[in-house]
Amino acid sequence: MTHPLLHACCGSFPTVPMRTDLLTGQLSFLQRRWARPLNTDFVFTKSAANVGIKTRLITDNYVIILPQLGGMMDEFFDGCIFIRGSGSDPWQETVTWSSLHSSRRPSRSLSFEQQFLVNVQAWESAGGPPYRRLFDEAGRALRQEITNERFIFWVDCFSTHEPWISPQQLDPKNLPDDEPISPPYGGTNGYAPHQLAALRMQYAKRIAAVDAAGLPFISVLQEAMKSGDVALAVLSDHGFLFGEYGLVGKLDSCPVLPPLYDLVAWLSPHFENRVDDNRLLQPSDFTNVFCELLGTSFPSAPTQNLPDRPQVIGRNSPEVPTITIATREGFALVFRDDLNTFPRWYAQSKLDASRAWEMQGEPTIPRGVIDSRQLRIILGQQPWVENFRSSVNQLIGAT
Repeated sequence: MTHPLLHACCGSFPTVPMRTDLLTGQLSFLQRRWARPLNTDFVFTKSAANVGIKTRLITDNYVIILPQLGGMMDEFFDGCIFIRGSGSDPWQETVTWSSLHSSRRPSRSLSFEQQFLVNVQAWESAGGPPYRRLFDEAGRALRQEITNERFIFWVDCFSTHEPWISPQQLDPKNLPDDEPISPPYGGTNGYAPHQLAALRMQYAKRIAAVDAAGLPFISVLQEAMKSGDVALAVLSDHGFLFGEYGLVGKLDSCPVLPPLYDLVAWLSPHFENRVDDNRLLQPSDFTNVFCELLGTSFPSAPTQNLPDRPQVIGRNSPEVPTITIATREGFALVFRDDLNTFPRWYAQSKLDASRAWEMQGEPTIPRGVIDSRQLRIILGQQPWVENFRSSVNQLIGAT
């Protein structure tokens, strides 16, 4: 059995930094880092390998693998199986996809879209969609690992990321010429209602397809959990907006909204008494738990023992306009200093997804909601935060 973990949020955004948080136990955005762990970082999979625990990564996530995209996370595992063909993975030679070109079809990136369409066309000859091949390989690899007394098995699926068009929809007769393929991020004013409805349907179909593809792997996982002590953690990624708060996608120019960036986390009973269900947690917090379960050491950070610690969420670049400070009651937006804007407070109980985010929030943060001492410890003197220093000082009441 697993049970859901509430109050879990992403720390660093997006793909590679969030994985770096998991591997290192640190919020990578505080070090102004986009990509993989540095050679000087503690990485729990490397620590486990040093005491004879085998580690393996199974993924179709080209962003964390390909060096030109800042990946190469396979270097932190003893073995890696990489499944090609997800998203705009540069897997096939791109060609112009004229049959689906339409000036009425909004697109975030035509080159991204073209690569995706070429990839989808090749799925059948490759043995099926990447998510099906991913879970088939994961099942085979897990059966091999069960013979080892101790191992770490990390499955990372990218296939729920947009675009979500299936091979059956590549026939222009099945895809209206104004239905988005790679949806642009922005406000809802760039979309007709039926286009947003189509995106939701595409997304729902892909989630269902990925779930179905994972069922055989789940059967193997159930066998593994019967064969010995198994600690299982399942984490979602950050989601997608389909018009909520007047937004579509995941915009760099808008705040990191916790209604989007909450994680769905499920933990096996092995995590009971090690993870407080009621505590605010981020992916970086799991590193200490993993190391404890594996019997390896972890250089504890000063924030780990802070009760009810606020969550800090960032976008890994000093160019973005906001940092989010989240608590149980709501979240504060801390603006970059050059914007000369006071922190703004959004109470969870007052959030309305049907209204634009700019029309919500309050200029005053309730007293006692954010522990200034804890926030000062978490943020420290990190270089990325210097762009927000005066705003942070306003938030914590520093001079």
